[in-house]
Amino acid sequence: SFSQSYHLIHHQNIHTREMSHKCPECGRSFTQSSALTKHQRSHREGKPSKCPYCRKSFVHCSNFITH
Repeated sequence: SFSQSYHLIHHQNIHTREMSHKCPECGRSFTQSSALTKHQRSHREGKPSKCPYCRKSFVHCSNFITH
């Protein structure tokens, strides 16, 4: 059981792999809004995007998307 409804929704997203939070800048999607917020902060700070599969870093989101 979950004390908050958003905990249940997050848990269900893990199972369905639903990525409902999309970055308007680069199109990358996330299961959690907090992950999207962190990602958007990296856009503002000019930090590189990192591939979650191979961990390669990209300074420009367009290069990350192509990857």
